[in-house]
Amino acid sequence: MKGKKGILIGAIAAVVIIAAVVVILLLNKGKSESYRVIKVYESQGESIVTRTAIGDITAYSNMLLESGDDVAVRDGKLTLQLDDDKFVYAEKDTNFALVASGSSQNSKTSIELKTGAITNEIQNPLSKDSSYEVNTPNSTMAVRGTVFRVEVTWDADGKPVTKLSGFQGKVDIYPIAPDGTKGEPVSVIMGEEIIIAGEGEDLEIGEVEEINYEELPAETLLTVYEIIGETQSEEIGLSEVVEEIEISVSENSISENSISENSVSENAVEEIPEGPFTVTFTYQGSTFYTVSVKGGETVSPPTLAPAPSGGWDFDFSTMIVEDTIIEWQ
Repeated sequence: MKGKKGILIGAIAAVVIIAAVVVILLLNKGKSESYRVIKVYESQGESIVTRTAIGDITAYSNMLLESGDDVAVRDGKLTLQLDDDKFVYAEKDTNFALVASGSSQNSKTSIELKTGAITNEIQNPLSKDSSYEVNTPNSTMAVRGTVFRVEVTWDADGKPVTKLSGFQGKVDIYPIAPDGTKGEPVSVIMGEEIIIAGEGEDLEIGEVEEINYEELPAETLLTVYEIIGETQSEEIGLSEVVEEIEISVSENSISENSISENSVSENAVEEIPEGPFTVTFTYQGSTFYTVSVKGGETVSPPTLAPAPSGGWDFDFSTMIVEDTIIEWQ
């Protein structure tokens, strides 16, 4: 009996050990294959996301994006967050398509910039199996970890003009040769820029020169300064430019705020209803989540999403002043 009992205990212990090993393997597998999170980090103004299966969706903060989405910033600006350490700052009148795959550890990102300008921030060096590219009609940029701006405009003859400005690290830009293949790369380091104009047989590759800050938007320069910090900004001559911008903004603010008491009275803020109001989140016609919100306050999206893809069709910076229904698209 004692022998049988010992064998039984040993068998149970073996089963427990095997189960523990299986659990550990499954947990590790889940970590290595974690899904990418690509979302709208901040939306100011009007931006439209076009999704093949749905159509046009007005972009809003915390909106989840999918590979294949086409993004158009019509007014204001839009900031995207890819995984935890990649950001795209899109300017007004910018249009691009997003292609993304892989996990957060082995990500492959391609941004097809059609027109306008984006500033890219890759905070951490990519893993050996990861890639990050920005493609324009006449060139391709590949990076491992850096801060750079790409702008696409079109000349009077309808030919593309790509400008690459480097603010941190190094960017390799490959002109698209007349036969459609990648040409020899040109390296652009921090404080430098290059222009590639035309396409096909009319392709013209400019010289690498120092960045002309006067041709870049003030808001973009302020964003870059905040990203790369004071020390690197001084190295590329950005600090002095930012100081002049801040002085100009300060002087304009003083002028704009010098208004009379009558002006204040005439522009009194319209009274906002107190509420509370009910905000209902729906998925496929059914209620997914409800919350009570005071009048004039904003609402946050539910912590959990009803589906692995899609997003809430609502601008979460909007004040709630009535009962509201928000649908998952």
